[in-house]
Amino acid sequence: MCDACNPETHETKPLLINGEEVQIDCGIYELVSRVCSSGLPTVQSCQNDPRSLHEGLAENPVAYLGFAELDQACQFLRTAGQGRGARRLATRVESLDPRKNPSRNTDIGDDWFVLWVKMPEATFFLVYFPVTEIPTLEEKFTCVS
Repeated sequence: MCDACNPETHETKPLLINGEEVQIDCGIYELVSRVCSSGLPTVQSCQNDPRSLHEGLAENPVAYLGFAELDQACQFLRTAGQGRGARRLATRVESLDPRKNPSRNTDIGDDWFVLWVKMPEATFFLVYFPVTEIPTLEEKFTCVS
């Protein structure tokens, strides 16, 4: 569950991630569960992030999954991009290393983008994607897990 979410905004239910019980938005619960089962633990998620629309980051409603490591975000995008032909979602993201790229937001097309967040205690990578992609992503991660 993201910081902007609360039980009144999105209904949540608990999921065990890395031995810790975490509240996950119900609309993205199955995807988070499958992604974590595939070996890519998430650090944040949101089924419909209202901030992206208010800040002009996407034209349509988007969800996101957050990863502690750039490699994890790229692996998620490689799996998400399977079968998309020329649309290789992970290609531009590999340059997202905050030490090499001062940009905090990399647009990878069709309302898919990655935002890296640097905080004093951690750096993590939020992979945003259209809410309409959630069922397709669930299918892709069913095959992986």
